[in-house]
Amino acid sequence: MATKTIVITGASRGIGAAIARAFAAKGWNVVIQGRSTEKGSKFAMRIRKIAKNCEAKQLDLSETERVHEIVDLAIEKFGRLDVLVNNAGTMRPGGLEQQTSDDFDFVMAVNCKAPVFLMKAAIEHLKKTKGNLVNISSTSSFTPFQGILSYNMSKAALDHFTRTMATNLMTSGVKVNSINPATVRTDIHYSKGYDDAKVQEYYDHVTEKQPLGGVIEAEQIAEAVLMVTSEKLGSLTGQTIVIDGGRSQHPV
Repeated sequence: MATKTIVITGASRGIGAAIARAFAAKGWNVVIQGRSTEKGSKFAMRIRKIAKNCEAKQLDLSETERVHEIVDLAIEKFGRLDVLVNNAGTMRPGGLEQQTSDDFDFVMAVNCKAPVFLMKAAIEHLKKTKGNLVNISSTSSFTPFQGILSYNMSKAALDHFTRTMATNLMTSGVKVNSINPATVRTDIHYSKGYDDAKVQEYYDHVTEKQPLGGVIEAEQIAEAVLMVTSEKLGSLTGQTIVIDGGRSQHPV
């Protein structure tokens, strides 16, 4: 049986890196994307210690016309695509009063537009393998966080993209699902302008809101991706899998 291939955006650190390690441990071919050439290359070298085949692509996902290059690399190197994980995400702090047009455009380009056009590049390859699209979204898509207007909106759009593509592709055998975590321990919180002390203060606050386990670790999200892409769950599609430590059930 041919070795399966996964493409993961935003995979040089955080959730994406955890997903890459999880699938590499299963023996998959892994293609990762990141904005930094140096970080991506170093991480790919570490992944190769787990799995033989890992390729890294440096690309700014706001350059939407180029996102197909990630899928092209996977096909060129490995000849197939079984799972596409749209994990890369960004935020620009600010509510409606503070948000600029450039802020809004950049966040929507990375968090929403890039996943759409990556799927456009991948769709025929996923049909051949009856593969999976997994969008890494957020609980902010339905319970907005304060002060990150464009991020909240982009994740809501991403969830509806998940449902739309699941509807369109269910007869082709391609599964499309979303993983929606609450607060995960990643570097994205520094995008709010926080320093180390402020991030830790935020995590301490979150622990009260997410009583089952506190701040979520990236490895838990990787396990969820393994679950939704499993052949044992062949009928799971169009779902948003919420991983929030009980946040949605906990009184505010």
